[in-house]
Amino acid sequence: MVSTGDTSTEASQASGNIIKAVNTASVQANLLQLIQSMEEYLTSDDDHIRAKATGLLSHTLHKCDQQSINEAAVSVLVDFYCDRLTDRTCVPNLLEGLVALTSSDNFTGPNAVTTATRIFERVEIQRFPQATRNTAFHIFENLMDKHLSALKAINNEFVYGFTQAMDGEKDPRNLMAAFKLVKLIVQHFDIGAHVEVMDNTSCFYDPYGITADDLKQSLRQCISSTGLFAKLAVPLILEKLSSTSGSAKKDSMETLAACAPVYGANILLPVIDEIFDALKVEVFHSTDQALEDAALACIESVVATLSSGLVSNSGETIEKILKPLVVECIANLKEPN
Repeated sequence: MVSTGDTSTEASQASGNIIKAVNTASVQANLLQLIQSMEEYLTSDDDHIRAKATGLLSHTLHKCDQQSINEAAVSVLVDFYCDRLTDRTCVPNLLEGLVALTSSDNFTGPNAVTTATRIFERVEIQRFPQATRNTAFHIFENLMDKHLSALKAINNEFVYGFTQAMDGEKDPRNLMAAFKLVKLIVQHFDIGAHVEVMDNTSCFYDPYGITADDLKQSLRQCISSTGLFAKLAVPLILEKLSSTSGSAKKDSMETLAACAPVYGANILLPVIDEIFDALKVEVFHSTDQALEDAALACIESVVATLSSGLVSNSGETIEKILKPLVVECIANLKEPN
């Protein structure tokens, strides 16, 4: 009722009475009895009835005393919910129930593996509305918060599945959730074979109260989290450095400044001339103080990265690379204002 859009006073009272009854005495036994009594509706041929029944059960799971449901019962419920994920009509309500189950202290590592693999196998997340996609990301967050070690045992399957789940995501609210999870995946999983996750991260302006800067900051943290993203990120950064948009230029300079220490000298060297050509224009011919400051900060980060990365060459290579830039700086300083 409540979980399927019926917000009438009668529906709210009815669901409240059910939750109260379930929470009386043996919660686990009462919940089992509820499921048995609803079997006709949970398996109905009528999509609307089946969805409403599933929504009511998921709402009850959220509101009942979950600590009274033991591991065995939680496992049975997880299997019950995951087995029904092929029912597209009920998927939004099934995912809501899995949010409740994945929040339980009695939800185990094996349950986490089952939940993740079944979602990846049976649910094309990007085919559902924003709210449903957000619910899926909430489930992944619960899984990673509590059962990281279990998920690492299915490293490739989880990383690939998550990549597919966020592929094409454009809603700012969902992107914020997805970027947060990408950072965790980069930190804790082997993503070497799945760097294409970067193809799915992009900034969008926000009509929902999340600012463009929020998204940019979150995306920047993802891009700069590992050198494995360099192959995809560097060409995009260079493209933005030559943009006619001041905002795009500033974003790219701030991103490059964050990425440089992580990507290292060997990544920057092949494109260092392009980088310096773009940055020195903003310093020598600046018309915007914010752009000049961003360019200077970026130069500082890039030079520091080159210096630390080439220390074994006794500084000869770094001197050769920086000499043209230094000479031009000196020439510009000698010119009258």
